[in-house]
Amino acid sequence: MFYLSVAVKLTIGFICLLLYLNISGRTQLAPMSATDQIGNYVLGAIIGGIIYNPGVSVLQFIAVISMWSLLMILTRIIKTRNLDAKGIIDGKPVLLVDHEKILTDNFRLVNLSVPDFLLKLRQNSVHNLAELELVWIEPNGQLTIQKKGETPISLALIEDGNINRFNLDKAFRDEDWLMAELGKQGIQDLSEVFCAEWYSNVLTVYRYNPQVEEKENDGAEQAK
Repeated sequence: MFYLSVAVKLTIGFICLLLYLNISGRTQLAPMSATDQIGNYVLGAIIGGIIYNPGVSVLQFIAVISMWSLLMILTRIIKTRNLDAKGIIDGKPVLLVDHEKILTDNFRLVNLSVPDFLLKLRQNSVHNLAELELVWIEPNGQLTIQKKGETPISLALIEDGNINRFNLDKAFRDEDWLMAELGKQGIQDLSEVFCAEWYSNVLTVYRYNPQVEEKENDGAEQAK
């Protein structure tokens, strides 16, 4: 009876895990953020701890894993729709090198030691601090690096209808300028914008697909 209960719980855990990945839109459990990391730890603890606990029924197991999955999906939706909330939950990128100047206070802010920083640089094929133009650490701990003489990195100024103020500051632009540029392209509301990329002093705006389809339909009608 014990092994039957374990087999049933294991099967349910596997099915719930697949459903969670499909519903949340994730294709793998590899963490992209601190929230994902915590979610994986807790999910593993729930499945591993309850499977071998005969005091927890199958229905209780389903209830617990469902509640945690719903909480993770809700958190993911909130992060996608609100960059400020995402910054609070996952943290924000932190600039470490700004136009060749090393920002030592920011190293303390993210608890990054010099040996760890140099190791991360070597992993990105950078072997000399003098090569650096811009460096910032992402919320997941990875470095984004721009070397001297390289073409500036593209910056997403708008993501999912939300202004990315960190990137806007790096582009030396403000919100008034951004809204004026959107107005020139016939966009009055941020909710119309899927992504706006700043690259080589050019702002390229990508709208949500329904609006693209409407434009295509309008063009087809005019052609007729």
